[in-house]
Amino acid sequence: MPPGPPVPSSFARRAAEDLAYNFAYMLGGWMFPSYRTHRPWNPMVEYVTWAARLARRRVQRRAITAAVAQADALHDFYVFPLQLDCDSQVRTHSPFNGLWPAIEAVLQSFARGAPPHTTLLIKEHPLDNGMKNWHRMVQGTASALGITDRICYIEDGDLDLLTRRSLGMVTINSTSGTLALAAGVPITTMGDALYDINGLTFRGDLDAFWTDGTPPDPALFQAFRRVLAHRSLVRGGFFSDEGVAMLTEGAVARLEGINPAHAVVADGARSRYPGARRAVTAG
Repeated sequence: MPPGPPVPSSFARRAAEDLAYNFAYMLGGWMFPSYRTHRPWNPMVEYVTWAARLARRRVQRRAITAAVAQADALHDFYVFPLQLDCDSQVRTHSPFNGLWPAIEAVLQSFARGAPPHTTLLIKEHPLDNGMKNWHRMVQGTASALGITDRICYIEDGDLDLLTRRSLGMVTINSTSGTLALAAGVPITTMGDALYDINGLTFRGDLDAFWTDGTPPDPALFQAFRRVLAHRSLVRGGFFSDEGVAMLTEGAVARLEGINPAHAVVADGARSRYPGARRAVTAG
């Protein structure tokens, strides 16, 4: 499968559309009394913590840059990309009711089973809302476990590059796991992941992964990637005009490709999208 063009994404557009959505909900939500959100916090509370996080990052920019430089100089390290605490990937598709129990489990396992010369690199999710100070919480637990000097925590950095240089990746079920699979880096999951397949991910427990992790089968990953690309995904995104254009074009091509050898009659005319009317009627 040939590589596709990158999908542009704008944080400013994402933030603006999030504000528009939540203010519309706050104004009109009373009309939908049965609506429930997966997010455990009020949007206004999240916005306050987001503002505080962005302000803190401005003040601590040099320290954040220094931490990234320290990570870039690491050798013999494992990478643990954090997910969002409110993400249903964590709360619904893993044994954890939030992000912190997963972080604790990884830190405790690393202290027990990882070779003493190795480091655990923890990377904060770029869209974390700042409701919890993960860095401080990680430092406290690492100190109690006696592994402070073996933990590196960063808020920025090139996760793809770091993954390629790592000894392996630990994740709950993040889509970042595909970076490890593409790079041929050992990976283990702690939750339900689409790519958690024999031959791709480590099958033993977490304590054994630090010393016994094996690289994924590259041919199997390429086959898995082709299935996702051709049967499940449409290339594009919502947070740029270019991404939406790519998404629309890909969606139209996917619709036109449904059962191309068959056609249905819709209102006396031959449908351009075979099977579409049946699907809509059944839906």
